[in-house]
Amino acid sequence: MSTYNIPIPRGNVAFNAKEAFTIGRKFGNDYEGRFVVKAQVQVKGRSKGHFLKSGLKSGIHIVETI
Repeated sequence: MSTYNIPIPRGNVAFNAKEAFTIGRKFGNDYEGRFVVKAQVQVKGRSKGHFLKSGLKSGIHIVETI
């Protein structure tokens, strides 16, 4: 898409929290945007399952800081 000047979000794939932190740091200390964290998890259908520690039910979260 970038070949045709279609804007695409910057980002990368992380397999754990440490990798996600490292990727987030690459945006720079003056980055003022939000981060989107999307978890790829196997569940038995939409709206099924939840995160054990937080109880959150969505695999997509928008966060303000690394």
